[in-house]
Amino acid sequence: MAKKKRAAKPTVQPAKPKSPARKGVKRLPRADEHSQDRPTQDAKTHCYRHEVGANPHHGALTVEVDISAGRGKHPSPPAFVGFTAEIADEQWPDQFAFRLLSLQSRVARVKITRVDRGLEELSWGDNLIVHVLVVDQ
Repeated sequence: MAKKKRAAKPTVQPAKPKSPARKGVKRLPRADEHSQDRPTQDAKTHCYRHEVGANPHHGALTVEVDISAGRGKHPSPPAFVGFTAEIADEQWPDQFAFRLLSLQSRVARVKITRVDRGLEELSWGDNLIVHVLVVDQ
């Protein structure tokens, strides 16, 4: 008696996910297009240097940074604010993170946290030099 050949099972391909309808997709602006969110070429930049004292407490430090100098009597809220920091004594390679808590026309309230040693050491013993970049529209 001859053996019957079994038919191979058809392989099932997984269904492809449907792409969203073109109507519902919002187009992202191109880098060369003018956007209201981005500073324009006539935007003014201001740089500030603030000295924050030592932080002997084992935790983050909240400070208010004055960003009003050179911005006129009634400045509008800035379009962008950036922060960097360094210890006044350059032999320490400490690293810091900044969290912007509130931003007004004349003051930025910032939480400064030391991040180079994890949770084992969050304080710093020397003055901290905070550099602030403010971009106005």
